[in-house]
Amino acid sequence: MKAFLSLVIVLMMIGLPGIVWADGNELLSNCSAAERVADGEHVSDKIAYDATACMAYLSGVRDLNSLYRAAAIEDKTVLPDLVFCSPDDGVKTGQLARIVVKYLKGHPETLHRSEILLTMLALKDAFPCRR
Repeated sequence: MKAFLSLVIVLMMIGLPGIVWADGNELLSNCSAAERVADGEHVSDKIAYDATACMAYLSGVRDLNSLYRAAAIEDKTVLPDLVFCSPDDGVKTGQLARIVVKYLKGHPETLHRSEILLTMLALKDAFPCRR
């Protein structure tokens, strides 16, 4: 199980040949749209679609992170450097979007990188794990 989860995370970070992965520019655009929706702005259908894409993506990242952390707890041999440890009372997807947007705006030189890598770096920065 640990090997499978490690493989999934590695493949998501480096991308597979022939598959186009979104980069930080698209992630910033989509999650900025999510902030606008969360702030109650009246938005176009395009912005609502982009916001939904961000929220669904971050929900998936959060779920995969939870699954990986549960597996790491069972097999205490490894806790990957890109796993984040959110608070015990959880974190809402809207908050994750704000964290990602803040991180990306603070690191514009990284926007060419893959969205999964940037997302994990942002969330790890906000919610580091204690070793």
